[in-house]
Amino acid sequence: MNLRVIAVGGESLQQLDICQRLDCEEVQGFWLTRTLNPEDVTQLLLSNCSEFPQHFIEKIN
Repeated sequence: MNLRVIAVGGESLQQLDICQRLDCEEVQGFWLTRTLNPEDVTQLLLSNCSEFPQHFIEKIN
């Protein structure tokens, strides 16, 4: 089926380990970052802009 799976709710190292063992390549949750307000998201994206497609960067600038 070639599906991309994102695990939601990763809140501990143990949960991240389980996801890795299940070959889940994407995890979202408080273990990685707290909830961010829009300004902080923009700053995070801009500080890591080499990892994001240029058209996303252009939209937030």
